[in-house]
Amino acid sequence: MADMNALVRNPIVLGGAAVLVIAVAAGGYFLGRGSSGGSSAPKSAQEALAARGVCEATLARVEDYGILAAGASLTSKDATDTDTAKRVICKASSDGTAVTITVDVPCDNMADEKCLKLFKITNASGTLLYQRTKFLDPT
Repeated sequence: MADMNALVRNPIVLGGAAVLVIAVAAGGYFLGRGSSGGSSAPKSAQEALAARGVCEATLARVEDYGILAAGASLTSKDATDTDTAKRVICKASSDGTAVTITVDVPCDNMADEKCLKLFKITNASGTLLYQRTKFLDPT
């Protein structure tokens, strides 16, 4: 018993035990963050963007700007990557006409106006319906 009391009072043993407890707790925390209750994480950038609702938020922004009629709908919830970093394409339909919406997504919060910047909108024939200008938005 005396040997056990000596071990508990030893600062090195106490420090080592504290480090071990913290390491185990941190490991459990970070391992637990990787799983989300049985659902799998998105497997591609397109799935990740769809999960964040990029195209839905984009369509809502386009309708708010009055570029497309309020009855416009997405033809796909999946965003398509472009050659430009953080720029994606969403496909929609307005009054029976196919529309391509190109949008920049510089950050993850779709509720923040700065994280969703319309770049251009064209219809099926390639006619430009909207184009962001550097004068109005230097980014």
